[in-house]
Amino acid sequence: VIPIALKGLFLDLSKAAVARWAIPPGFWPGCTCFLLGYLLVALGTGIYVSTGFAKMPIDGLMLALAERFCWRVQRARLAIELCGFAVLLFVQGPFGGGTVLITLTIGQVVAAASAFSQKWLFAGGCTDTAGSGTRAIEEDIHGDRRI
Repeated sequence: VIPIALKGLFLDLSKAAVARWAIPPGFWPGCTCFLLGYLLVALGTGIYVSTGFAKMPIDGLMLALAERFCWRVQRARLAIELCGFAVLLFVQGPFGGGTVLITLTIGQVVAAASAFSQKWLFAGGCTDTAGSGTRAIEEDIHGDRRI
């Protein structure tokens, strides 16, 4: 419950801070802001998952799927995102290029950020203690998984 509450608080604070910035109109400034936000979210998720702290539900599901089906983290996240995209299509929700881009690539970027954080920030990474789920990422990074 605490991670969800903290994430909600920081999302609200960051939304309020960003809302005050004047983003120049146009396609390229919008793309630049989108890509910067996308990379920040992916990097933050990768570092967060690598720490072994309590996971957000989607991150816990991603690690559980990777562990259960011997998938790479990228494949597990892609499966989750594709299910979400299917629901979006079913309810005829709005989507654009950014939605498709995130659906197809967020798993690879999160896995790359996790690999980076374990290699450079945590000097060797976390170990899987009490089912924290980091073993799936460690195996994914070191190439022990072939699927």
